[in-house]
Amino acid sequence: MLSRILIVCNILFSITCLSQGTIDPYLTSKITASNQSSSFECLVFFRERANLQELASRFYSENTPIHERAYDVLHSLKEASNSVQSNLVDFVRAWNLSHPADKAEIQKQFYIINALQLKAESDFIQVLSSMPEIEFITSSSRFGIHGIKPVQMIEASSRSVGGHEQGLEVIAAPFMWNLGYTGLNRKLYTVDTGVWPNHPAIRRQWLGNHLPQNQVWFGFDSDVAADKPDAHGTHVTGTVLGLDPSTSDTIGVAFNATYMASDPIVEDLADIKPVTEILTAFEFALNPDGDDQTMDDIPDVICNSWGVGDSIAEGLCTAPFIVDLYTALDLAGIAVEYSAGNEGPAAGSVSLPQYVTLDSLNIFTVGAIDAADPNFAIASFSSRGPTSCDVPDAWKIKPEVSAPGVNVRSSVQWDQYALYSGTSMAGPHVAGAVLLLKEAFPYLSGRDILNALYQSAIDLGEEGEDNTYGRGLINLENAYNFLSETNVPVPPNSSELDIELASFSTGELTCSGSQSIEVVLRNIGSQIITGGGTIRFWLDGLAQNPVLLEENIGVGAELAITLGNFDLLTGNHELYSRVDLNSPQEERVLINNSRTTYVRALSDKQLPFGESFEYNDLSGNDLILVNPDYSNSWDTVNTSGLTSSEYSARMRFITYSRKGQQDAIVLPALQVPQIADSLIIKFDYAYRFRNSSLSDSLKVEWSDDCGSTWNYAFYKGGEDLATIDTSWTLFKPFASSHWETFSINILNDFNGDKLLVKFSSVNEGGSILYLDNIAIYSDDDPTGDLLINPLRISLQPNPAKEAIQIINQRSFNNARIDMYDIMGRLVFSGNPADNSKVFSLNVSQFRKGVYFVNILSEGKNSTEKLVVQ
Repeated sequence: MLSRILIVCNILFSITCLSQGTIDPYLTSKITASNQSSSFECLVFFRERANLQELASRFYSENTPIHERAYDVLHSLKEASNSVQSNLVDFVRAWNLSHPADKAEIQKQFYIINALQLKAESDFIQVLSSMPEIEFITSSSRFGIHGIKPVQMIEASSRSVGGHEQGLEVIAAPFMWNLGYTGLNRKLYTVDTGVWPNHPAIRRQWLGNHLPQNQVWFGFDSDVAADKPDAHGTHVTGTVLGLDPSTSDTIGVAFNATYMASDPIVEDLADIKPVTEILTAFEFALNPDGDDQTMDDIPDVICNSWGVGDSIAEGLCTAPFIVDLYTALDLAGIAVEYSAGNEGPAAGSVSLPQYVTLDSLNIFTVGAIDAADPNFAIASFSSRGPTSCDVPDAWKIKPEVSAPGVNVRSSVQWDQYALYSGTSMAGPHVAGAVLLLKEAFPYLSGRDILNALYQSAIDLGEEGEDNTYGRGLINLENAYNFLSETNVPVPPNSSELDIELASFSTGELTCSGSQSIEVVLRNIGSQIITGGGTIRFWLDGLAQNPVLLEENIGVGAELAITLGNFDLLTGNHELYSRVDLNSPQEERVLINNSRTTYVRALSDKQLPFGESFEYNDLSGNDLILVNPDYSNSWDTVNTSGLTSSEYSARMRFITYSRKGQQDAIVLPALQVPQIADSLIIKFDYAYRFRNSSLSDSLKVEWSDDCGSTWNYAFYKGGEDLATIDTSWTLFKPFASSHWETFSINILNDFNGDKLLVKFSSVNEGGSILYLDNIAIYSDDDPTGDLLINPLRISLQPNPAKEAIQIINQRSFNNARIDMYDIMGRLVFSGNPADNSKVFSLNVSQFRKGVYFVNILSEGKNSTEKLVVQ
């Protein structure tokens, strides 16, 4: 194959015009308008595809079970793409060898649509366009994806204690709840702006509590689960499955379902992403755990509130990335629903790709009605049909159905609620309805469930299906009865067997070095757990030796099991464990048999410890910043009023909208001498109190058991925290009277050999808090004398096998680097160039083990631990 392609390419080198038909005119215009040496990011589609229509025929003729359908779809897609894509990969390698100045780069490969993304110059694109294997080439930036922004966002201070939202009543969700269906063991996937999984209404349902993060979060803008400022994805997720257990405030349709999430949708158009990002997000849905043999990890429904930022409809109705993508998801059994858009009331205003019609149900689009209106009037903003696709007239009608989308109260930020209006609020009602019906009919496909909602909707507006309401308002009682006419519902899971892997003994912060790790098992069922089982454990993705569960666990009882001792290097670690019972009986809840947590192992330092913010930086002080939302947090700023201090740490509560969030400054693990006369925690702080409704807090905690338990050294808030009485809004201390000093001796309560200390700010949107002169000591106060890592040094990578880079963000000046082994023997000495920031060192010549790198620059020292593997 490769030699044949090369021959074809040699013949085509002389071609001077771009092939007609294969290259998108949009890409052609970009090439024509550019200079000869420009590179272009392209999406290349192959002619060979999985025969999805043949699969569909077989599925329906043989009544193939749902889990087998997903397996067959995934493997058919991969089989169709593997061979032809591998040939092109080989060709690109050969091209690059013969064209070193005109190299092509394969950026991504897709199997869900049998395409790949590459970056290349026009000559290479021209060659590709004439290959018989290639069907179409377009620009990767041809279509940008954008969110469907709510038309109105109002903060909601009220709570519905013990109640539920009107929109849930309107779609008859209580009918399903009364039958015992709440979404238990069903799964949602949101493709949105992200999610704040710590919100009380959706914290319990987050799959990240139970599974490794890479199986539940597909991040584009954040490596960990997080949302954008408007918290659109958090609001959407709450509408699907939100419930705050502390108040029984129900905002979600299927409140016992679980969810995974992705964050490709942005609020700022300057950050808009190409449609290729959506392709990767949807591929994730077909195989979240990365194991081609498992199908129980795929979601039941994908909730989408986004569109394609392009007004040109030509070709999209039959575009491969549309047809293949949604056909594959449909055949795999996943229900995919879209919000219609907020461009109404004009006819034909339904968004892209929502207007694409592959059949009567696909792509399933949702309009918005006002649940508070007795006639359930359509929202004026709700986008209307018909589609412009060339399909039978019966398929032209858009949307498919409608659902509540005006003043929908749901979760936002970390613990707040808001009333949002938009079709983005209507779509999640449909997603939640799918989860409830899927629990009752787990053997049916997503298409079957969507069809039930479609066929049984309450007709509104013009008689019959129309381009305003579609079929009408979804109704769960109608849909359940519609399905029950030809299918037998599965009773709600009422098993008395239920074991929960409740927690790890290790906290979020711990010491580095050897650690004993335990898990706590809890019997939350109503029968004694007997017969034993197996507890498996993965540390940073690596399987450890399993541990047998041999004890019986009584009803309501807990049992702590030691998994073993493990060496935790300084840095972040993922702990994942799962218990499998030796019981033929199905458990009531399936996901709670596993638990995932994330631990930060702190570096070790000796007493005394004294911070220095004098380089206007936090990271250069061996301090760890805990910033859950990766947004506003502690920083440093110039201040006055303290002797020998010009810079302080600052928390700007006044600019922080996420009330209740805690950001922390964490010190290293401090080795405490066995013989000490005292153990002092000391610091200076300054704060201006505004009013009781905006009452921020500062708490200082310490631990003597490596973070398993914490004790308060200091906890003040509001007026008690205030150090100055002033109306100065953007308060900044400039006099000694603005500051207060706190000091406490904890020696009598300390029972360990390492001390962990963290300073946590609790935000209520009040004022500005300042910290300075943090000192931990047993003899002399080191404040002003001891600078910890003032050079801002980092070693990368660490651990290392071959070469490391010693990075000084301040630049080296008259510097020397000495490296010592664990016995204190000098094994290397060198001098970085003045004004450089990086010094490279080959460590492959050294034995495996722990080393200490001492850096001297500007007359200051910093010592860092290095692990050579």
